[in-house]
Amino acid sequence: MKNTYIKIITLLGIFVITTNIYGQQKKQLVPNFTNPFKNKSSYFKSKIITPNNNDTIIKKQLIKPEIEINNGSFYTNLETHNINIENVSRDFNAWFNLNEQHSFQQVSVRTDELGFTHTNFQQFYKGFAVDGKLIMLHSKNGKLTSINGNIAKINNIETQVSISNEQAKTKAKQHLKVTDLINDYPVETVVVTIPHENGAITKLAKKVRIDSWQPFEMCYIYIDVQTGNILNKVNLVAHADVAGTGQTMYSGTQSMTVDNYTSGGYRLRESGRKIETYNAT
Repeated sequence: MKNTYIKIITLLGIFVITTNIYGQQKKQLVPNFTNPFKNKSSYFKSKIITPNNNDTIIKKQLIKPEIEINNGSFYTNLETHNINIENVSRDFNAWFNLNEQHSFQQVSVRTDELGFTHTNFQQFYKGFAVDGKLIMLHSKNGKLTSINGNIAKINNIETQVSISNEQAKTKAKQHLKVTDLINDYPVETVVVTIPHENGAITKLAKKVRIDSWQPFEMCYIYIDVQTGNILNKVNLVAHADVAGTGQTMYSGTQSMTVDNYTSGGYRLRESGRKIETYNAT
């Protein structure tokens, strides 16, 4: 009985000491934490306006999200910003820090099977389309979900045109040694960025589409609007079906359709009908 009493007293003493120790510990403070994925700015902020009658008005002022542009390309998620297309499309220059010589024009809109609407805007500089530069807005139920595309920041280029569309087409055909065209496309006058040994140059150019069988060409030729010099050639196809002949094992030389896929290179394939010949491997 005496031993039992001693054990109870000992356990009560340990309990009291332990309670005092934990009771004296300070509550740990949660360190400051910044979410790295949080948007750096919201789209709206409150602005206090006091007109002449001293009535205070709180007005919502639009603030664009931060858009990181890499070599002209960009993408930004806008799902949390509650923005509609009208808010953005009328203020593209402010969004992308462009001067008043730039403008944008809607060129297409479509809605996919998931209910997302994709609206594309072409960039212009001093009224000339900037070749290959589009802003693409993606929305659902009237609210933007994301924006992406490619733009060019142009400070100052010469826009005086000294050659006509027909002159440009003639120069393009002469450059490619083409006489007959499969299709006759209208010539465009565009602002284009041309690869250069020092990076790239931006110029106003005539953009000429050339389609020809002999020699086979399907490309764009860019011609300087002032000098008439050829600035660049952009091929539109990597290979095509052409007529050829081949030595068969049992029937001698036969005519066949082959695939012209490199300069002077051919392979036994007909792209139009998707016919291809395989070997044992």
